[in-house]
Amino acid sequence: MLLAGHDMNESCRATLLWRFQTASRKVLHKKLNIPTWQIHSQCICSAIDLSGPAGVQVIQAVNESELKHLTNCIVFAASGAHSETDRMGGG
Repeated sequence: MLLAGHDMNESCRATLLWRFQTASRKVLHKKLNIPTWQIHSQCICSAIDLSGPAGVQVIQAVNESELKHLTNCIVFAASGAHSETDRMGGG
């Protein structure tokens, strides 16, 4: 429809496009579902480029109930003079 030059602001076509996009996102989400687990001990975390010795840090993983809604991510503490992400980035 997009390539054919149809007006996508027309309500019927907009609804069809929205349904297609929603279905595509659900399929993609299902295909990319990677099993995860929670770590409650020391772990190694590294920067992408590993440009220096500070690019790898041994950190303590904890389980915080306030952050249970966050999935597929790592949350670093931001308190202190320099956060872990600043140290890994060379800052």
